This record gives sequence, C-alpha cells and structure tokens, in this order.
Amino acid sequence: ANNIEKKKKLTTASLKNKITEDCLDLSLCTLDTVPIKEILEIPKIRKLNLSFNLFKKLPDDFIKLQSIT
Repeated sequence: ANNIEKKKKLTTASLKNKITEDCLDLSLCTLDTVPIKEILEIPKIRKLNLSFNLFKKLPDDFIKLQSIT
C-alpha cells in the first residue's frame, strides 16, 4: 500500500480556526503555496505568520494582501 499523505486544501473556514485577534498563524502548515484567495476572504486579518513552510518564494499576487503588515 502506498502511504503518501494527501495534502489538505486550506479553506476559508479552516483558516478561521487559525486566527487569534487579527493574526492568521499559518506557521508549520507544510504549505507549498500561499493561499492568497482564501486569506483575502477574511478582511480582519492584519498580521500573517508563514514561518516554517515549504514555499521557496512568494507568489506574484502576494501584493494583493496590502492590509497585512
């Protein structure tokens, strides 16, 4: 049997579980891309933690997250 783990798709609902006040903590989520569209659907986010993930660069549309400091 092949035990390759399927990646979980982040949804807006699952992201909401990772919010404390105005900070979205996506650290240690083994992400290989930044879920820009899903983050934009949560307007109260002002801070974003992307530490210790698998992506090598930020996507071109990262600039859309202008409300994040």
